[in-house]
Amino acid sequence: MLHSEETIESGTINQEPPPPQRRVTIEKTVVIIVVIAALKAAHSVVLPLVFALFLVAIFFPLHNRLQNYMRRGFATAVTILILLTALAIVGAILWASGRSVVERLPVYAEEFNHYASVVESYGIDIPGYGSDVEEANGESTITLDPETLLEVVPLIAGATGLIMLIFSYLILSLLEFDDYADRVQKILPANQGHRWLDIARQVSNDFQSYIVVRTLIGLISGIAVSTAAWLVGLEFAFVWGLLSFFLSYIPIFGSIIALLLPLLIPLAQFDQVQQVVFAFVALIAIRATLGTFVDPMLQGKFLKPTPLTVLLSVTFWGWLWGVAGAFIGVPLTILLVIICRQFQQTQWIAVLLADGEQE
Repeated sequence: MLHSEETIESGTINQEPPPPQRRVTIEKTVVIIVVIAALKAAHSVVLPLVFALFLVAIFFPLHNRLQNYMRRGFATAVTILILLTALAIVGAILWASGRSVVERLPVYAEEFNHYASVVESYGIDIPGYGSDVEEANGESTITLDPETLLEVVPLIAGATGLIMLIFSYLILSLLEFDDYADRVQKILPANQGHRWLDIARQVSNDFQSYIVVRTLIGLISGIAVSTAAWLVGLEFAFVWGLLSFFLSYIPIFGSIIALLLPLLIPLAQFDQVQQVVFAFVALIAIRATLGTFVDPMLQGKFLKPTPLTVLLSVTFWGWLWGVAGAFIGVPLTILLVIICRQFQQTQWIAVLLADGEQE
């Protein structure tokens, strides 16, 4: 009997070892799985670091310019002060807008319950709505019992610790960024050190360009939506513009969500059908104009994630790190795409995940 691939020795069958390429593929797959599991397990440490790196990418050009006029420590302090001022302004606006929205919620709930009762009259059951919804004199009250307070305090403490950790990472990264560049040159040979630093600068510049473009698109979108909502007399026009700005960092699906939410308000606010239709047409026209002309003009030939990539990014990073991961999922994926474009072995990943010129 002939055995071409197997030989029987001492009652056992010896199989040929798998080829080297297959072993490398298996090893890479195992490494990827281990890295993903580690990122999920260490999310409390990794997520603040990722947010801090995003802030570094956004504010480092400002920090670098300030260093031309003052010492690094003062430049870092001024950068952090500017960031805190911007966050304080946005927080104050959100707080004031949120209070206004909460005060109007009972009115909106009453109107939507009316629509739900009409729908239920046709035999369609809508859970949570209808004539059986209890109202308390048209007012909503919020009470905090001791048990609720005990649940809220840890959440506030956790959020505070998370914010402090993010700012700690940010401050130290800004202070030690130039030192790390010198350390890389000392660790690696001269030619390798310069090569890796050039790649890091290229990745940083491309990612900063992406963030700047998405921020500009968000500003135009927010201003346009706020203006359109104000012109048609829609309540909380600024809130819808602010929502459109933040959701612009999630291409395609963010725009859809930013359009659907304000479309619900005319149903509860306006009594005449003409006003509702006019508000619908105005908001949809603004969104269509932005998506058809403004976004492509500003983004040009820069990286544009495909719709499937956007959905997978939001789903994967949301599963990995929750709501925060879903919010930064698309920019984080774009960062990985930019890194993959720098190496010939991984350029196919960039081509697969995003449209744009391949380097």
